[in-house]
Amino acid sequence: MLAIAPFSDENPLNRRIASFGATRLSELLKGGRLQIVDAGRVAAELQRQGLAPTDLISPSKTIAVGIAVGADAVLTGRILEVLQEPASGISGDEFTAIEGRVTVDVRILDVKTRLKLFEGEIYCSVPALVPVAMECVARRTAARVNALWLPRQKKPTGRTPVTDSMRHATPETKLIPLPCGPFRWRRARPTSSTPSSITRS
Repeated sequence: MLAIAPFSDENPLNRRIASFGATRLSELLKGGRLQIVDAGRVAAELQRQGLAPTDLISPSKTIAVGIAVGADAVLTGRILEVLQEPASGISGDEFTAIEGRVTVDVRILDVKTRLKLFEGEIYCSVPALVPVAMECVARRTAARVNALWLPRQKKPTGRTPVTDSMRHATPETKLIPLPCGPFRWRRARPTSSTPSSITRS
């Protein structure tokens, strides 16, 4: 179970966009392969403990919140950049475009082991307003989270399973059982004629 903590930002002007980012991430992850404790529930627990999202820079406080909400891991986000500015056209064009940029430092902490399962900056720059850039960051973060919990593929053992086609192969490749408890298989020696049945050695 993964808890999504409210994103933190020391700039009061950015707190609404930070809150939107964590809420949107919770929505994107719900219904997937993970059980999610959404940002609203984690925010309520923070308030109960007298903490702010900025306090979750402390691993011990993050783990305490994770235990309180019954999570196995806690995802925290710290806003590093929120920027919206005009991007003028090229070669004296009269139009002016809007560019929105958001960068979030994302960390996922395992509650039991205290190990960081993920840590990195997730960045988006879009020709739109800042909320659209935050939507982009939330989607990229959700993709990273889902990739962490993808089922691992089994490594090949190097052994070839015995199939019916192998049991009914030509004399050069025929497999016969050995008389020692559970059957193990060895190759039969080539013969001039194909035996009508498999015999024990």
